[in-house]
Amino acid sequence: MTKRVVGTLGLLIGALLVFPGPFRAPGWFQTASVDRESLKEEWQGEWSQAQPRPAKGTYFLRIHRVESDKVYGQVQVAGERMAGPGAFPFVGPVSGSILVSTGPAGTTQLTIAGTQMQGAWEMPGVHRTVSVTKRP
Repeated sequence: MTKRVVGTLGLLIGALLVFPGPFRAPGWFQTASVDRESLKEEWQGEWSQAQPRPAKGTYFLRIHRVESDKVYGQVQVAGERMAGPGAFPFVGPVSGSILVSTGPAGTTQLTIAGTQMQGAWEMPGVHRTVSVTKRP
């Protein structure tokens, strides 16, 4: 039985090496590099949270400047049960298609897909989801 399992594993690994296409992660999971200059301007959408109490609101992101792998901008949020500043500056790196920004209201990690960004906004004890679209 052990030889059969080892043989099957060997065949599977060999198939992955020869024909990796069908076994790759879906496109939305891969982090292809984005044109950082295209991130400039305004993005608008919403945030929501389920815990500790359900809440939602608006999320406005303006990217002013791009330097190498860093973006500089301002976030403005409004909505139910907001604590802390409603507007704050941020500086964050872009790696592949992921933008991470850290500011006084926590850390946000957004996946960039064309004119859409989606991800999470984390603060101590609070997880929020964020979805924004680039304004025309």
